[in-house]
Amino acid sequence: WRVHAPLLPGMGAGIRDLTEMRAADWEAAVEAGARRLAGAGERPVLAVGYSLGAALARTPRPRGSRLRVAVDPPRV
Repeated sequence: WRVHAPLLPGMGAGIRDLTEMRAADWEAAVEAGARRLAGAGERPVLAVGYSLGAALARTPRPRGSRLRVAVDPPRV
């Protein structure tokens, strides 16, 4: 298995960086990771996440992914 665990935009830096990010920025990062794996010939592409990552794994579904696994997604 090949794994891609992105550092989402705005995460891992100062709080100011995080406040400038939007859900679309994170969704684009997930989509880019799925495309990278699919482009490398990895099949199937699985999207797995915990908490915010679980919400991103659920919707929108990354193109090329066959399975999504959400662990403890945020309750809205």
